Amino acid sequence: AAGAAPSRAAPPAAEPPATPTTPAAAPEPAPPEPAAPEPVSPEPAALVPAPAKLVPSLPAVGDGKAPAVVFAALADPDTGDWELDVTDFSGLDVAALERDRTAAMRRESTGRGALEAGSSLLPAGFAVGDPWTLVTAAGAEHHTAAGFRSLLGDGSGTLHLYVRLGKAPAGTEAPALAFRGHLPPSTTLAGAPPQAPAAVGPGVLAQVARALEPRLEPGQRDIVARRPLVDADVKLYAGRFPGGRTHAVFVMAEIAGDMDPPISAVAFLEADGRATVQATPTLPGTVEYLALLDVDGDGLDEVFYEDDYHEGWSVEMIQWDGSTPRPRTVTGDGL
Repeated sequence: AAGAAPSRAAPPAAEPPATPTTPAAAPEPAPPEPAAPEPVSPEPAALVPAPAKLVPSLPAVGDGKAPAVVFAALADPDTGDWELDVTDFSGLDVAALERDRTAAMRRESTGRGALEAGSSLLPAGFAVGDPWTLVTAAGAEHHTAAGFRSLLGDGSGTLHLYVRLGKAPAGTEAPALAFRGHLPPSTTLAGAPPQAPAAVGPGVLAQVARALEPRLEPGQRDIVARRPLVDADVKLYAGRFPGGRTHAVFVMAEIAGDMDPPISAVAFLEADGRATVQATPTLPGTVEYLALLDVDGDGLDEVFYEDDYHEGWSVEMIQWDGSTPRPRTVTGDGL
């Protein structure tokens, strides 16, 4: 009935257990901004003094009227002779020579493509007895033209004019840079020794890797994600460059177990620590440092390197248009 006392007193109601409260998840921290590159100090004391002018001036890249002034020579593996290999015929009339070599190729009878010393097929400016200088890491060698031959590249159809310059030292494999005339024997390709990124400044390796990443093929990005660049993959060469650049940078990352060519590039490092990629191989292949040399006496070093890939090879030169780098092929052949 209403108001009746219970026969037995009920125990006091227990306090409900406290429900643990889960704090709201903190927002994900924003990824850190890339560290600002550390400034880099060039090492001018390591630089070789600039040579005297080796050429009167460098024609602008793309100037089809001014003849080439920088050449390259290689040791012919069959004869052991130095041979200047000319493929840039700017400003020269080689139409008759090209027609003759094309006809010879169609006859499948090119042989070594010898040209008589006084042949009317020789372009103007090439004759037996011409003085030439070959510049290597050992210094400058004086030579005179002893003969000529000319061929068309089998697959590319590139016209080559070879100038025979006498015997090369036994075992010569690297190309030499070649210039008209007899230049000072002290001229050499030996420059500042290569430096590792860590020796140049903190963060240099990271800056090079960051600059290279957009230039990689998707498969190469996967490889670098698994095995990032290390100091041994990168060499820096201090030089005299415009626009705040302090070093030419060459990347050659050979990844163990990977069947593809090494990951390779040429870049520049700037005084503020940033890196910019100048070139990667023409096709999957490698770019490898050859020399820094101020060929026109303007106080700035041109950069020479070899571009080697499955279907071809070339010697490339980076010259300067103000502070803008311009690439020029010195010699080579490929598809």
